[in-house]
Amino acid sequence: MKRQEFLSTISIITSTFIFPISFPDLITKSEKPNILFILTDDQRWDAISCMGNKILMTPHIDRLAREGTLFEQAFVTTSICMASRASIMTGVFERRHGCNFHSGDLHPSIFAMSYPVLLRQSGYYTGFIGKMGFVVSKEKVKHSWNQLESFGNKEFDWWRGFPGQGEYFPTEANGKHLTKIIATQSIKFLNSCPSNKPFCLSISFKAPHAPFTPDPSYRNYYKNVTIPSPVTTDKKYFKRLPSCVQKIM
Repeated sequence: MKRQEFLSTISIITSTFIFPISFPDLITKSEKPNILFILTDDQRWDAISCMGNKILMTPHIDRLAREGTLFEQAFVTTSICMASRASIMTGVFERRHGCNFHSGDLHPSIFAMSYPVLLRQSGYYTGFIGKMGFVVSKEKVKHSWNQLESFGNKEFDWWRGFPGQGEYFPTEANGKHLTKIIATQSIKFLNSCPSNKPFCLSISFKAPHAPFTPDPSYRNYYKNVTIPSPVTTDKKYFKRLPSCVQKIM
């Protein structure tokens, strides 16, 4: 499949914004559209140039926003990593799925309602690449998200997920940055899709999650740019936080 053909026939979804691309002349109501879900890790809404950031350069995300649909009013009830990822995949609030760093894993009965599982049951060829961020298990075990066991990988036709935080430069990757590795794996998935099935690929990048290790090829992007400190670095904002929050930071 050529890149232009691919971009012309998919619906694209990202972490804070949803970019559905619709071409009525190419897709009839009786056909199932291909779906590509892209999630970036720990990227604030104002860390994107199309949302007004005058320093950061995000041309590809900007293009999706420009050619698709940009939702400027988006809200999340539990923005912490594991709980948010479980909500994104299942479509339910944390108070229902109960998956977080304190209570533990996502129960299989809840994961059965996730969009990859339901789409696969409907005839989709499904894949997952990158950081899963939670584990599917009947046992409520804390910190098991760092382990590959009971990861939910059997619910996908094509799996390239990794446990825990992963590494920006995996030892077996010969110096390649994780973002490029995930991109290469995504292309392999697209080239392997059966022609008689629609596909749903979920791509979960680790970047720009701490420790903020960029690909060396981008190291000089902001070489001559002065980046101001965020307003909230002022100690007065820290002092406004509840004492229990201050103690764990």
